[in-house]
Amino acid sequence: MELSLTETEVRVLGSLIEKDITTPEYYPLSLNALVNACNQKSNRDPVMQLHEDAIRDALGGLQERRLAGPAGGADSRVPKYEHRLQEVFNFTRPEIAVLCVLLLRGPQTPGELRGRSERIHRFEALDDVQSALQKLMQRDPALVKVLPRQPGTKEARWAHLFSGDVAREAAQMARTAGDRSFRRWRAHCSTGGRSVRTAPGSRRHQGSTGAVSEAVRVIVSGGHSCPSLLILPLHLGLTPADRDTRGQGQHQNQRQRRRTRVSDPHSPTAPAPAHTQPRPAPR
Repeated sequence: MELSLTETEVRVLGSLIEKDITTPEYYPLSLNALVNACNQKSNRDPVMQLHEDAIRDALGGLQERRLAGPAGGADSRVPKYEHRLQEVFNFTRPEIAVLCVLLLRGPQTPGELRGRSERIHRFEALDDVQSALQKLMQRDPALVKVLPRQPGTKEARWAHLFSGDVAREAAQMARTAGDRSFRRWRAHCSTGGRSVRTAPGSRRHQGSTGAVSEAVRVIVSGGHSCPSLLILPLHLGLTPADRDTRGQGQHQNQRQRRRTRVSDPHSPTAPAPAHTQPRPAPR
């Protein structure tokens, strides 16, 4: 069976699995309850804002793959929905716990999986998490995959394969992380101890934004996936021409102020003439 779920279908499937185990008294879920489960802020990464139409479309796609669908029973006043992973894959509880966290939170290390699956299944040791991951990877087709270890990390992360191979997903995550890092740098850029504020639409704003966008494109296309490598100078808020023009203007203003102090005797900052300085009183 080919697994190529969309991001919304993955969120719907993960939410159904979670509520089936953590709140069985409210399961199966109505459409409104499923929307709330998909959009909740806790135990979700990323946090999403899905509407009922998107949830309906996702349920239709999952039903075509026999992964979810309407729940049976005539005692319900409103349609309710349930997942059907057990009928398709016959997972054990450790396997379904690991897979649920991966569907809801994206790539995780074994340590993160152990800590974030407490409500679904309690793993006594980290080896139990590794064993569940290995079983999922040995299925045909494989359902999880270990990702290359990132620089500066001790553990490798695991990702689910319900959306296909994670190569494109990892590239998109790196691009998103790069965009966020550059936005943070751009927001905190300072010149001379003052924050750089530019008006939208101005030449200076367009030039600085273009410089940031070009830097993002170059670094991401070069294969840098670690946000810590995205280091920019603090003067990125200005284009080179703007920095040169601003620097020249500052020097000219300083020279003009010096001339004013020397040529204008009434200037409050000009030094007092020698003959007007008070003389010491005679003893």
